[in-house]
Amino acid sequence: MIDNYGTPYSESLHLVERYRLIDGGDAKTAAEKSEQESGRVEVWMGGATIDNRYSKGLQIQFTVEDDKVFTSAWSGTVTYRRAEGDWEERVCADNPHDYNSGTDVPVPHADRPDF
Repeated sequence: MIDNYGTPYSESLHLVERYRLIDGGDAKTAAEKSEQESGRVEVWMGGATIDNRYSKGLQIQFTVEDDKVFTSAWSGTVTYRRAEGDWEERVCADNPHDYNSGTDVPVPHADRPDF
């Protein structure tokens, strides 16, 4: 799958990812904009407490093309800021196994693409 919703892909998939360090102020602005548009992931839900002393952010820009699955190319940007403390193991689409309970957790999926 290409995303957290189980969207399929074919052998024609072409993915371009660009990773770069950005200024901490720019990362904070991008994170605040994302929270306004999509909501905040609270710490208890897997979010993190941000380390405001760190002066950089990590930004990933990506473009997805697959003419056998998608009607057009699509792209996005994800910006990360440094978290305080250790990263905890969490259930996600890439790793649906809950090590605390020893079970696999169902991953959200779409019955058909919504784009």
